[in-house]
Parts: sequence; structure tokens; C-alpha cells
Amino acid sequence: MRYLKLTRLLASIAVLALLMFAAAACGDDDEDTGDDGTEEIAIMEPFGRATLDTASAYFTIKNNGDTDDALVAASAPVADMVSLHEVVTQGAESKMQPVDKIDVPAGGETQLKPGGLHVMLEELTQDLKEGDSYTLTLEFESGLTMDVEITVESYTSDSGMEGGM
Repeated sequence: MRYLKLTRLLASIAVLALLMFAAAACGDDDEDTGDDGTEEIAIMEPFGRATLDTASAYFTIKNNGDTDDALVAASAPVADMVSLHEVVTQGAESKMQPVDKIDVPAGGETQLKPGGLHVMLEELTQDLKEGDSYTLTLEFESGLTMDVEITVESYTSDSGMEGGM
């Protein structure tokens, strides 16, 4: 009888230990937050621009972590094709070209802005005009995926390319 009670007690302790281990493994240990509770990757000042058939998104990526990261892909429900681009100026000519990734150094930031690095949306599935907004999903080399709300603004003199993109 005593042996049966001891066996049940040990089994209960073992189950409790397993449950505690499982809870710790599934705990809220987000990789996108730093030791001080700040987001390791933060998106600041997002906005977009649109023409009749394309759109572009701009923002600053801040890396509060101690490991380099990179934006490697983006997607949006308003476009069938989304890619990372940069504007390159050679002499008096500026042109856009795709890039494989946009590096964000540890403890630093990278600015996506008109006339420079940006996210390009092509084959729009709907018209976008000033004041409209859409969700842009960003994918990072670290595996982090985050959604950013982009609001379309009008073109101004800071567009980076004459006549807009």
C-alpha cells in the first residue's frame, strides 16, 4: 500500500516537472524584443506613394538588437509583385534597380526614402490614392515577420526622381 502511494507521488512529481518544463519552453520568449523590453526591430515613420500602376513604401528600420539583420522580402494584398529597390544615380541619370536585401546593422538604422532604398509595389490589384492605406508585410533575414500600416501620401519635391516613380 505504501509502495503504491509512493509510486503515485513520484509519478505526480514527474508529471508536474514535465508540465513546468513544457510551459517554460512555450513561454513568451519573443525573439523580437530586447532585454530591456524594446522591439529589436522597429519600423518608424512609414508612408507610401502611388502612381496609376505602381506604388512605393518608405520607412526607417531601427535595429535595437546586437545582431545584424536585413529586410529580405515584402508583400502586400494591394500588389501582385512586391520587391526591394534602390535608386542609383550615374551622372545625370537616375534609375531604379532591384536589390536582394536591405541591411540593418546591429544598434543602427536604415532609412528607406524617396530617391534611395524603397519597397516597390507593381501590378497593383486596386487603385491607390492619397489617404488610402494598406498593410505591408516585411520579412527579415532573422526570420522575423511584421506587418506595417502604410498610408499613401501625395508626391512632393522630395520624390527623388523627377516626375515621380
